[in-house]
Amino acid sequence: MRDSVMWFLVGSVVVSALFVVNVRHQHRLAYLAFQTEESLRDDLNDEWGQLLVESNVWASAQRVEKDASEYLSMRAPLKGEIKYIGEEASADDPSLAGDE
Repeated sequence: MRDSVMWFLVGSVVVSALFVVNVRHQHRLAYLAFQTEESLRDDLNDEWGQLLVESNVWASAQRVEKDASEYLSMRAPLKGEIKYIGEEASADDPSLAGDE
């Protein structure tokens, strides 16, 4: 009886030790995958920041105006070329009321 209890306890300790080794190995693998994903996330965050900066550069008013005049031959209208239309414009400025 005493020997069977002893063998049961020894077997339990060995099985527990094997489970601990297996769990630690699985934990290491999961942590390595986590670090890989974290590194990928950091790279994507860096790329997103660069894209935001680039977007702001391309969308700046000066850049749009420069590209419009350079590539599309556009220019800002002269003061005499601007026409106001609508009721609000004629109500604000009586000199424009007869232009309609």
